[in-house]
Amino acid sequence: MYCFDDVISRWNTSSTKWDGAAAEYQLKDILPMWVADMDFACPNPVIEAVRKRAEHPVYGYSFPPEECLEAITDKLERENGWKIQKEWIVFTHGVVDGLNSAVRAVTKPGDRVMVQPPVYYPFYHVIRHNQCELVKNPLVIRDGKYVMDFEGMEECLKTGVKAFILCSPHNPVGRVWTKAELERVLELCAAYDCTLLSDEIHCDLVYEPYVHTATAGLETSGKCISFYAASKTYNVPGLTTAFAVIEDEKMRKEFLNARMGHHGGNLFGYEAITAAYGKSQDYRYELLNYLRGNIEYFASYVRKEFPLVKVYETEGTYLIWADFRGYQCSEEELNRGFVEKCGLILDKGSMFGQEGEGFFRFNLACPRSFVKQALDLMKEFLADKAV
Repeated sequence: MYCFDDVISRWNTSSTKWDGAAAEYQLKDILPMWVADMDFACPNPVIEAVRKRAEHPVYGYSFPPEECLEAITDKLERENGWKIQKEWIVFTHGVVDGLNSAVRAVTKPGDRVMVQPPVYYPFYHVIRHNQCELVKNPLVIRDGKYVMDFEGMEECLKTGVKAFILCSPHNPVGRVWTKAELERVLELCAAYDCTLLSDEIHCDLVYEPYVHTATAGLETSGKCISFYAASKTYNVPGLTTAFAVIEDEKMRKEFLNARMGHHGGNLFGYEAITAAYGKSQDYRYELLNYLRGNIEYFASYVRKEFPLVKVYETEGTYLIWADFRGYQCSEEELNRGFVEKCGLILDKGSMFGQEGEGFFRFNLACPRSFVKQALDLMKEFLADKAV
């Protein structure tokens, strides 16, 4: 039994989310809800596995043990219905690092790479870093819900798009794409010889009745590289270990060549994945229940107190995507007020592309007392903004 209400101080731990924000904004009294890691303790099996490995006095070069590979294959089959071979797994330092290698592997400078904004902003960096041309296929809002624009997607693909970086579940809007939606994506990619790069790092953070579908596990998957990590669900991003699943042998070799100099995970990361996927299912179930409570609390409070704010349903992830465009002030003015008046550190929507201008992303992977504190601070600050 885990208690996610416990407040664990992360000050003076070189935490990007806490110490980094305090240094950047030159503030001591802050409540950070930006960087997407959790303020919860890791699962006990993960802590014990890392501690046990740390007791050995040599931390030399390492490779993923058989137990780690088995934990991954078992997890993907058990929870996502996808039976893979161990040989398909390639480790990276992180999902973004893996995406960078993948874009390098399947494109050349000047090639076109597509994303669906508003979307996780490192996707843009990966594309530009590889000197590729950014192509936008923005999500659209229909009946109060973000959906894919398939007509627009096909028009983009017709222009010679070589790779498409998909976010599934989607960060920041929280959609969990349906099997039908993903099958249509794969169908279009196959028709226009486009490689799909699927970031599925949030796949274990999905709320009923929604179900995550492993994109490359579908029969029509074709040219597809999928990326996973235990980092979001089990709170181990600092161990910088993720992995790609690449069924096609030729593509796997190209990816490995592109990854040269970046290598894979690390010895503690392998231990964490093994314990997370193999021994921590109870943690995940309890975590999902708690996160759902945070999300419902946040949405209920906003509906009651902030009628000018639109909160989109979070089907997956622990992130809230909220539209503040009802206020007669700019995103920058609101953000400055959140920081200076509330000590509240958020991600501005414009970071995810111009399509997110006027929105804010909230990370609710924290004790509920933090959520309440943030909303109470916002209520006081926004009181005179609604006039």
